[in-house]
Amino acid sequence: DHLYLQHDSPISVGRGEKRVKERPIAVIHAERSTINHWPGSGCITVKWALATSDLHFIPKAFDMPSSIDSLKEYSKENPGKLWVQKNKNHRGIGIRPLAQLDMTGESFVQEYVDKPLLIDGRRFDFGVYIAVTSINPLRVYMYEEETNFRYCIKVYHPFDPDDVDKYVIRGDGAMQTWEMPSLKETYSRLQYSHKE
Repeated sequence: DHLYLQHDSPISVGRGEKRVKERPIAVIHAERSTINHWPGSGCITVKWALATSDLHFIPKAFDMPSSIDSLKEYSKENPGKLWVQKNKNHRGIGIRPLAQLDMTGESFVQEYVDKPLLIDGRRFDFGVYIAVTSINPLRVYMYEEETNFRYCIKVYHPFDPDDVDKYVIRGDGAMQTWEMPSLKETYSRLQYSHKE
């Protein structure tokens, strides 16, 4: 009458497959419980796993320290690139040339997008809310009423890799749409939503 959530998740890294053993995260009384995440979903919900998945529309990324040789080879073919390095525990980020990266710790290194799309000179991100109610058959619902936009607190240019406020959006310290000069009137006075 108990269900233990523990499973193996295939996570693609480079040219091979890596199996990650997850620890038990909960004991569920199956007859009266709901599960809020699907086993194996870490492949698309964990940033480093998605970044290193080799999808053609995601900038090239490498799992550290296991992919050091592949990173060095790719870097030789693409000299002058800057790299984003992020700790797998979501702590610390930096943009550096290859020679300045820390290749010893648990992190991932991703090719830096040096010409990002900007709004009012600022980098931004946005979130879309979805609910997956079934895996087989796949059933996904998107909340169509709203999205979430966030903006860096500093303008991007001139770029300075040592000033993370120019390229990192910090949750509760992010600028909001109603603070953006070109969007302020549309959002505040005309009362348009993010979606509109």
